Amino acid sequence: MGRSFHWMDRPATLQALDRLIVPGGALALFHDRSIASGSNWRSLARELAAKYVPERQSMRALRQGPDWQPHEVPLLDSAFSALESRGEIFTQELTADDLVGRAYSMSETSLDALGDHRAAFEQEFRSGLAALPGNDRFREIVSAEAIIAFRPGEAPAVG
Repeated sequence: MGRSFHWMDRPATLQALDRLIVPGGALALFHDRSIASGSNWRSLARELAAKYVPERQSMRALRQGPDWQPHEVPLLDSAFSALESRGEIFTQELTADDLVGRAYSMSETSLDALGDHRAAFEQEFRSGLAALPGNDRFREIVSAEAIIAFRPGEAPAVG
C-alpha cells in the first residue's frame, strides 16, 4: 500500500488482511518524505489545498496531531508484527507538470476532491510555482521507505 493506510481503520484492515494473505506472505507499506527542497512547493500545495478543499484538512490535522500513532504501532499490535524497514535516499528533479501530477495524486488535492475547483487550483498552483526559485526545475532530496510486515516466524532469513 502506498499513501493509503493512514486513511483506513488500520486495526480492522490488518485483521482483514490476516484472513486474505497466505502463510509466508507479507504486507508492505510505502511512503516517502522530502528531506530538503530547493523551493517551498509543498507549502504552496498545502496552502492551496486548505483554500480549495478545506473539508479535507481535518484528516491532515489528525495525522499531525499528538494522538496520531505511526503505522508501526498498529502493525506491532497485529498478526503482522515482525517488521523490517527498507529505504533509499535519492535526489530528484521535478518539473511544474510533475508537481501538478503529484498534487492530483494526493488525497487532499485529488481530482475527485477538487471537483469544480480543479482549473482554479491548477492555475493558482502553476502561478505559485512560477514565482518560486528555479521555477522550471525543482530539485529535492527524498527518503523513500517500505515497511514490510510479516507474521512472526514467517519473515525470510536475511542473507
